[in-house]
Amino acid sequence: MLILNPLEVIKEIYKEKPKDKSYNALISRMNEVGATFEE
Repeated sequence: MLILNPLEVIKEIYKEKPKDKSYNALISRMNEVGATFEE
């Protein structure tokens, strides 16, 4: 079973698209729940 890091998935999705409000909301929400990541 493959477990993906959600942040890697998000980065992959937004690599092609401009980072918008929903991206920022998602990142801030992940910070709230304690996700750690490097930009």
